[in-house]
Amino acid sequence: MSVYDSNDLLFTVGGDFLVGPGGDMLDLDVAVQSDSLIRAKQAIIHRLIAERGGWGLYPGLCAGLERFIGSAITPELTKALERQIRYILTQDGLFEPANLNVKAIDVGAGTEAVIITIYIKGISDKPVFVFGFDIQTGQISQVI
Repeated sequence: MSVYDSNDLLFTVGGDFLVGPGGDMLDLDVAVQSDSLIRAKQAIIHRLIAERGGWGLYPGLCAGLERFIGSAITPELTKALERQIRYILTQDGLFEPANLNVKAIDVGAGTEAVIITIYIKGISDKPVFVFGFDIQTGQISQVI
């Protein structure tokens, strides 16, 4: 019989679980006690990597970035990405809209990706999360 104690394990954008210095898997409860930046990054990862309906208990708890796959990179697309990410990170009070800044930047001619930077006032004066989003494949790559 397994016991679930409601701890969420920390994981990377690629889905790999994080292991602490003592060899134990890291969980969000321990991270929250020591670092609000880790908590913020983990919450962002949860919502960014999920597709619509991807979380069984919370089907709306996702950015749904898959809807942008195959789109041409235009100023309208980068603004739509910014709006969607801002919405999913603020719609249930996870972050306050006034404290959140999301910026999507076209990487440039000949590329199929955008770089998205997320800033959260009160947590860090540097970007909290930066990732690349490949518009053709939907792959998300964490930059920092």
